[in-house]
Amino acid sequence: MSDANQPKQPPYNATFMGVVVGAANHYGTNFEPTEYYCESGFAYALNIAPELCPSGPYCWNHQSVVGNLRQLGLSMTHTYLGDSSPSSNDVVGKASSAAREALLSIEGLEHQLVSHSDERGLDLSLPWGPDSAACLNRVDYEDLRKQELQVFGFYRIDSCDSAEKRIRVLQGLESALRMYREPSNFEMDGYRFGLGGLELWADALSSNEFDPHGNWWNAQVWSECRHVASEYFSNWEFNKCEQTNLLAQKYSVVANLLSKAGDQELDNESKRNLVLQATEVEASIPKVLRDLVERINEQFSVN
Repeated sequence: MSDANQPKQPPYNATFMGVVVGAANHYGTNFEPTEYYCESGFAYALNIAPELCPSGPYCWNHQSVVGNLRQLGLSMTHTYLGDSSPSSNDVVGKASSAAREALLSIEGLEHQLVSHSDERGLDLSLPWGPDSAACLNRVDYEDLRKQELQVFGFYRIDSCDSAEKRIRVLQGLESALRMYREPSNFEMDGYRFGLGGLELWADALSSNEFDPHGNWWNAQVWSECRHVASEYFSNWEFNKCEQTNLLAQKYSVVANLLSKAGDQELDNESKRNLVLQATEVEASIPKVLRDLVERINEQFSVN
């Protein structure tokens, strides 16, 4: 594969979405990045560990997001490389086949799109350049067999048919509502999701027993998601209405508050107050989302 045809991963803080948009660009889909974030539901996620470690953005149940991405033209099949993984040879076979036949992404400390493969292993996209300690440059199959790398799984990514806009919009909004209403369906052991995650974040900052780098990183990822949500509702393709304007404003406020809470020079009490303010605004969002869903359904039932 020539350099011009190698898939490239944009430098998003949410590296899972960097993989998604990089794969979409490679397959030539014509949706905007905001559509992938919001119509998959990813833009509304927020996951936190009690000590605010940097694992928060990764360790939650992505199943609904992966399902929604099928309506956006991407079929992602996950293989987990845990203690109960298939035989090592089968793992390597699946990875090498996916790299040859479709696209492949590695799930490690970050999500990374495979840019090139050969008979020995995989070269990985480096969204932030070669100096990031969290990103792997290469995965050799022999190391994958021995599980000597911090690789926890991978996604095979194929292109598929996409759905019409109304279906994609409603699936994204319904996913957002489920994330607010049913956070336990997205949580992994030891983590808190959604509004409960924001409460845990504030508690951690109050206790002063937290990972400062993790606080910064969680702020980077989750503020990015809300900035994208604000942009999505600001550029709403259906008729503009009170709800879309209000959602654009609210997500912008939350994004700015969380971004400021990640400032490593700020004292902990100020960070905590910013997260508490963000929690109050975020808690008012589900009602607006419900009203918007009802408005869309009424609009299309009339038409």
